[in-house]
Amino acid sequence: MKSALATMALLITLGSPALAQEADKPLDLDATAAADFTLAVTAFQAGQWEAARVKFQACYDLSHHADILHNLSLVAEKQGRTADALQLERDFLAHAQLTEPERLEAAKRIAKLEQTLAPRAAPATGAAPATGAAPRSIRRGLAIGGFALAGGCLVGALGTGIAGALAKKDLEGRPITLMELAAGQNSAVAYQAATISLAVVGSALLVGSIVLVAKPRKP
Repeated sequence: MKSALATMALLITLGSPALAQEADKPLDLDATAAADFTLAVTAFQAGQWEAARVKFQACYDLSHHADILHNLSLVAEKQGRTADALQLERDFLAHAQLTEPERLEAAKRIAKLEQTLAPRAAPATGAAPATGAAPRSIRRGLAIGGFALAGGCLVGALGTGIAGALAKKDLEGRPITLMELAAGQNSAVAYQAATISLAVVGSALLVGSIVLVAKPRKP
């Protein structure tokens, strides 16, 4: 005994009215296939995707109606099986008797599924290394430059310190006017400030250079 189920009911029930065929183009299913189809629709509406898949598959195995491939594709998409959904929709487009608008809608859905499956662009090769992973040669070059600058600053600090001491000794070793005393005191303060600044900068550069040399290379 055959049961005539309209394709429009089949496809609209599953939320794809754009793919619905004419109501006068029924699906002739026997009683068992029709029962499977009804149970599949009920399960789909309840969000029971696996039960819907099993029953639609049973209906298709009995009837071999290509229209049911679309239903199976919709269920596969709900289950997150995008690749299966894509292949089922392709089979549906290839084998079902569709009007031109229906073919266009099926093709749009296939394109959407293909876009979902398209791999993301791979990161560009030769990307810059992560911060802190500078090559050893760069660290060595920075350390050498740091040592050179540190040496220059420390030598300068020594020089200004000696110059300040000599200027102070000169002030103390001979009679001077108040104007000369004030100028000498200002010079001594300037020498002292320069000595401290150069010593601090030189020490910082020296420590930094030592750290660069001693820092282990990351694997």
